[in-house]
Amino acid sequence: MLAAVLIVLLGAPSDDDVMSLLKEGAALSASGDHAGALALFERAHALQPQAFGPLFNMAVELEALGRTGSAWLRFVDARALAEKAGDERAAKAVRRIEALQPSLAWVAVEGEVPSGATVSIQSVVVSATAAKCPVDPGVVEVVITAPGFEPWTQHLDAPPAGQRSTVTVSGLRPVEPATPKAVLVPEALPEQPVSRHAKPEPSGARPAQPVARRADPVPTPARAGALGLMVSGIGVACLGLVGVLVSAVTLGDLERQRVGQPGAQEPRVALSSAQTLAWGYPLSWFGLGAGAGLALLGGLLAWPTR
Repeated sequence: MLAAVLIVLLGAPSDDDVMSLLKEGAALSASGDHAGALALFERAHALQPQAFGPLFNMAVELEALGRTGSAWLRFVDARALAEKAGDERAAKAVRRIEALQPSLAWVAVEGEVPSGATVSIQSVVVSATAAKCPVDPGVVEVVITAPGFEPWTQHLDAPPAGQRSTVTVSGLRPVEPATPKAVLVPEALPEQPVSRHAKPEPSGARPAQPVARRADPVPTPARAGALGLMVSGIGVACLGLVGVLVSAVTLGDLERQRVGQPGAQEPRVALSSAQTLAWGYPLSWFGLGAGAGLALLGGLLAWPTR
């Protein structure tokens, strides 16, 4: 009772739906539209796959379209359904099978077919031990699949009506085993010593990550002294350079005044006498050289301490 209710709720196809499709298909077939009729008969067969009528009519339309191999296979299936149901229309299917027999084109498969292989000829699965099947005109695809082997495929033209073509199978390639990929395992970090005074972490807490220590930005005493020496040397060298420049300019002005050359200017630095300028000039050169030497020495001392 429950099964019957479920069938009604799921909308099981009724005989009226199938009969309507069969009538429409018959009308299209009578008008010469065999492809349209075949589509309707296939819909009816999908609704009632165990019914003789839709399957038999599909075979008739396939024969009308020139697809003799597919038509013969459908007639064979229709005969099996009728014989199973005790339907006397099985004889009708037998007559159509016998009438098509001489015009069939066959493709057979021979050769190294592995045990347990599946042989498909024009999308029809056949026995691997007696692999042959009637085919429709056109290109025929033969596919063989077997455990442990790569699929094997071959295409050929269908033989003429009443003849047979044989496909020889050889050279099926075994499937290459998959090479396992190397997995990089991170190196375990060394265990950190635990202080006796350390507080236990609560359950489920994330472990503390080690914090990288940064370099101390404070310069060492040796480096600080070397840098101070270099800065002092630069300052002394700058003062010496200024003294050299001022002394040179002033000495030139005094010399022009002594000989009475026109255009002479007043000394730019007040000096008490030419004698004072005479010892200040070399002293400026000495300061320039000493400052440069101190700066160079400070730089050399500071470099290895980085």
